[in-house]
Amino acid sequence: MSLDFNALATKVSHIVMRITSYFRSPVDILYVYGDGTVYTDATITAALTAIGSTESTIKLAPGTWTISNNLTIPTNIVMDIPKGAILSIASGKTVTFSSQPEAGLYQVFAGSGGVLGLKYARAEWFGTGSACLNKALVASTSIEVVNAITLDNTVILQSNRGLYSKNNAIITTAGYGLSQTAKTDMIIEGFAFNQTIGGATTIGGSSGTNITIRNNKFYGFNAYGVALNGTGIKIIENEFTGMWSSAALAIYNNYDFIVSKNRFHDIGLVFNLIVRDSSNGIISDNVFSATPNNPLFIDTGSKDLIVKGNTIRDSGDSGILLGNDAAGSPPNGIIIIGNVVDNCPDAGIGTSTAAYNITVIGNILKNNGSGGSRTYDSGIMVYGDSWAVSGNSMLNTPGSTSQTHGIYIFNPALLGSATAQHTAYAISGNTYNEMPNKIVIPYNSGNLFAKIDIKEGITVDYPTRINFESWAGAIPANITGLTSWSSSGVGVTTSQETTTVVYGSGGKVVAGASAEGGFDLSLLALNLMQTPCILELTGYVRGLAAADAGSVKLYTTAGGSSQNTSVNFSGSVWTQVTLRMAIGLTSAITVLFYGNAGKTVYFDEFQIRIVHYNN
Repeated sequence: MSLDFNALATKVSHIVMRITSYFRSPVDILYVYGDGTVYTDATITAALTAIGSTESTIKLAPGTWTISNNLTIPTNIVMDIPKGAILSIASGKTVTFSSQPEAGLYQVFAGSGGVLGLKYARAEWFGTGSACLNKALVASTSIEVVNAITLDNTVILQSNRGLYSKNNAIITTAGYGLSQTAKTDMIIEGFAFNQTIGGATTIGGSSGTNITIRNNKFYGFNAYGVALNGTGIKIIENEFTGMWSSAALAIYNNYDFIVSKNRFHDIGLVFNLIVRDSSNGIISDNVFSATPNNPLFIDTGSKDLIVKGNTIRDSGDSGILLGNDAAGSPPNGIIIIGNVVDNCPDAGIGTSTAAYNITVIGNILKNNGSGGSRTYDSGIMVYGDSWAVSGNSMLNTPGSTSQTHGIYIFNPALLGSATAQHTAYAISGNTYNEMPNKIVIPYNSGNLFAKIDIKEGITVDYPTRINFESWAGAIPANITGLTSWSSSGVGVTTSQETTTVVYGSGGKVVAGASAEGGFDLSLLALNLMQTPCILELTGYVRGLAAADAGSVKLYTTAGGSSQNTSVNFSGSVWTQVTLRMAIGLTSAITVLFYGNAGKTVYFDEFQIRIVHYNN
């Protein structure tokens, strides 16, 4: 590697000239090049021409300098602009700085023309009101604000900009706001935003990318505090308080967003944080307190979100609420993990709509339900499909019963009669302290509700297996504790099978040509189910050939209505199937082992598991 001595010498020369210029008295160009009277760009241009490439500092005399032509300050010139000296730039004209000027905390630019090229700028250099921010945002990529500003028009945000205040400068919006459309890579940090007059979002706009709002305070609002949409939006370490309309923070139509370490408190009848039509976001480590409405509302079109480590206290409605207030799809794919919700009048974690693919794990739900609604007096309210609820702690303080239900399963009738084999609600490993009811499933006329898997409480296996080993006549022998087998279907034949089995002997069904049929097994005498419980039926099924198909069903006629859950199967390979139902006080439960019309199928190693989840 060889050194470029010419380039090195040039660089050293420039450094020497800059140092020399620093210690050299600035040239007062008004008297040297303007005879003390010419406050125009002509004087500045004459100075620049005379100085040439020499490193120099030129000083403007106090007064208004009229800039009627485009002007460029070269890299070798530092312009010293003292207090009282103002560059008044004509409309359509521009002053471009190739080097950073020197100026204090006072106005130095006026007129309707523009300024470009500043490495950093102070808003105060451009006057007052919205204009000072708008012009500073065009002039520089880094803008500092020290003095309070009252907006008198909309502030148009720009891409690749940082807007900062080190002293929490107050920006009074007065009916206007900071707005962006399709802007990228921007930071707003360190301000106190006071909205004394409503009507405009404080920081808003659409289709932004990589916009960060950090360490600001928003207060006094009757419109949105922050409402941004786009990609890569980050709302971090802000404070929201004193609002009474719209929402403090609205995340609408966002992808890949972060809302973290913010504080929401003493907010009126508005949402603290509402998320709608947004995905792939993280809501973490925020604190919500002292508000009469929803602290954290996950609304229509929200999917693939993580809600983690938030603290919610003394708030209205449910602490974390899943809803569907607008047209569109309900929440889907929401992970709610490690949050603390204390003393909310409805559910700690609740839903006003059927939500899907929801994981609720490791949360602490304390003293919620003070509002007194039977449905919502719960730590967690479950509603929808494909929920996993595990490792949560539901508790009341000693002597309190405000949170009457640990987990309340709302409208489980949605889960009946489906044929797909899946778990709608998986509940396990939760703890309950000072709780009148651990898990509540609201039964209706003894109906059965399918696909609820609860691994809590006392579990009873009874009998060990549904016995195909003993055979009597055309159907299996009766099973002690159950009641009896029967055969169902026109033209069906049933028989013991000893060759095509999983273990020992199984059951074989050859259905009639015109209709399904097979075994019916009544569970009438199984008294262990005469309290609310989960009935789980597990076993193995297969067809004789690939085209053979059948089903296993749980069926009831209790309460004057019929409801069943079933699993369909096909193919010649043994497959394990599982059916679950939540059962109230009913005395009519039947298992149906059927082949489809004209098909041959096999059943083996079925057993019943009963979960008394409130014991």
